Amino acid sequence: MAQSLMHGLARRGYRRAVPRATPPLRRGGVPFDTPSAPDWPEHLLSAVPRQGGGAATLAWCFDTSRIDALPIASPPSAQRVVGAVHTEGRSRAWRLDEVLGALEECGVDRGSLAAGILPGPPDEGGTEPLAGALSEVGIRERAVVDRLPPGMPRRLGARSGPCFTLESPVGPGCSAHCRPGCSCGRYVLLGYGRFGAGRSGAGRSGDEESGRGRSAARPGRAVFEAVLLEPAVGCVLAGVRSSLELPALRPLVDGIDGAFPELSAGPRGRAAVEVVADHLCTVALLLGGGIAPGPRGASHVVRRLVRRAATEVLLAGGRPEGLVTAAALADAAVRAPLGLAPLPADALALVHREVVALRAGLATGRRWFLRRASDTRPDDLPQLVWRARRERGVPIAILLAWCEERSLPVPLSRLAALDPPHPPHPPHPPGTSHGVRLSLATGTNGMSSG
Repeated sequence: MAQSLMHGLARRGYRRAVPRATPPLRRGGVPFDTPSAPDWPEHLLSAVPRQGGGAATLAWCFDTSRIDALPIASPPSAQRVVGAVHTEGRSRAWRLDEVLGALEECGVDRGSLAAGILPGPPDEGGTEPLAGALSEVGIRERAVVDRLPPGMPRRLGARSGPCFTLESPVGPGCSAHCRPGCSCGRYVLLGYGRFGAGRSGAGRSGDEESGRGRSAARPGRAVFEAVLLEPAVGCVLAGVRSSLELPALRPLVDGIDGAFPELSAGPRGRAAVEVVADHLCTVALLLGGGIAPGPRGASHVVRRLVRRAATEVLLAGGRPEGLVTAAALADAAVRAPLGLAPLPADALALVHREVVALRAGLATGRRWFLRRASDTRPDDLPQLVWRARRERGVPIAILLAWCEERSLPVPLSRLAALDPPHPPHPPHPPGTSHGVRLSLATGTNGMSSG
């Protein structure tokens, strides 16, 4: 599917941009890159000739910033994306039409699409110019939104220029007021984009294209940027809302459901099964790249994902040791279609090691927490819960379950009020975003059918 999108853009004059070089991984892995990084557009612009034009690239994107839950409207934590930029002085409608044309060649009906509009700066005319361009290319259903939906990079926003989402309704809405951007999950996010200006390196000189020069800095150059999400395109074509309902991943979900029947029988039902399936897909991809669970960086991403999946199983009353077998199923579902060899036994053993470490930490954490909780006033319990989360690493859901066992009421509103706010634009090193966002680039088929 992503390859078809790339071919569609290539037929419209977009050059293929090579993913950025990253530290080498062991055989069976692929290099990291991320469309969430602040300099992602500038990297693509370096492939655009000086006189203008377009460039596109295909990348695997890991987004684990929402691993505490996976509601139906959330993006998967691992997915392939197609990123594109264009700098020629054409109209907004013309640039939008090229992206929609590539989607149509994959089978997406343009007439079924809707758009969410995030207004740009007031001096750029508010929402009217973008709304007019969307109308001109046949997007009839539009809605002005006041925040970015899940899956869009934090670098996008009102200050970056007018932004838009491309969405498609699947199934009935939650109410008569359901519209693009609604969190009920009816509108599947196919992609997003913006109209803005490049900061530097927006184009190459002739010498650079031959390898003898440096990129020509052209600050303020008008830039169109778009990102298309492969699993979402597959969902729209299949008429489902979640990528885990696609045929390629259905055996994995069914296998996890069979291995952990407690999950679907628990209070979260099928959602718990999908959380475990989603996290193990990303774990398999990262383990295949030689990234072992650890305390920092990408290794910490693997650790959090494994332990989050194990926590889901524990809360349902299951035995998380079975995650080793489930990780092998995830490996077959996401890495085998890429033509990669199965994960070796030592890589799967890392999953078991993390489960054992989690159980040991929960045992000592339980004694520490309950000893203090018995002497704590009810009004101070929320502070103790956060202290146990911060100092002992015990998941909040586990702590609340312990409190419920001992009939210790914890007001959720007060607990949420103590959650430290996240900075709007935190610093992050290359290859990560918000501390837990990663991606890997590949040119092979995978994930969704097509």
